Amino acid sequence: MNGSESFYKTVPAVRLIVMENPGAAAALCRILKESGYRTACSPDFGEPPAYLVLPPSRLREVRGETVPFVLSVEREWPGFRTEKFARCVIDSAFSGDRRSIPAEKLVTYSAESDSADFTARNIRKTDEGVVFEIVGVGVIGRVRLADEKQIEPCLIAACAAVSCGIPFADVLGSLNRLFSAKEKVYSETAFGVS
Repeated sequence: MNGSESFYKTVPAVRLIVMENPGAAAALCRILKESGYRTACSPDFGEPPAYLVLPPSRLREVRGETVPFVLSVEREWPGFRTEKFARCVIDSAFSGDRRSIPAEKLVTYSAESDSADFTARNIRKTDEGVVFEIVGVGVIGRVRLADEKQIEPCLIAACAAVSCGIPFADVLGSLNRLFSAKEKVYSETAFGVS
């Protein structure tokens, strides 16, 4: 080994995504995996993943270095430091205190209001399930899902994935592959998936 080579391997920090909605977390994990990223949904991982997706209640279990990357919560968590995250994904109807979230970090979603960054529009029931369009800032795409209950988790996952830098077209492709099969991914046990 010469002087220019390092004996120690540099391991990039794990990007932490905190998501309260388990269905959205399951969808996001699959989108990230389909995009080629090693992803874990439990703090008990072997080789460090690129992304660690956890509910707020499991943050105390995290060991090792992580970079707070995306936060998606549906209610306020007292003492939670939103300013540490690169992006904060929330419902446009979020009733909590938004003052601690800088505007440039905020990404909103809604299935009811057109004032959000990402909205679900033209929702129609079909024989196979439900079809709708995700309309974002300068982007639009159609998604087919097995169940209407999957719209919100899908919308949250799309916002988080785009916040992670995944191209919108890839997000749509993953969501359509994920949900168009009769498989119902919306699950309360999503965080058990790794």
